[in-house]
Amino acid sequence: MLAERLDLTRSADVAFADELMAEWEKAAPESRVVNQISGPVTGKVLQAGEVHGNITF
Repeated sequence: MLAERLDLTRSADVAFADELMAEWEKAAPESRVVNQISGPVTGKVLQAGEVHGNITF
């Protein structure tokens, strides 16, 4: 998986980690939300940064 490879590379190479984070900030400077689901999921899932109003499934 890409995320796992990036984590391994960031751990092994500090310069790469710094450059990756700088590029990430340029690409999404306003984004501070991280949505992540791991493992089996049963039922409904909603991932959102901000919700204004009701949510109904």
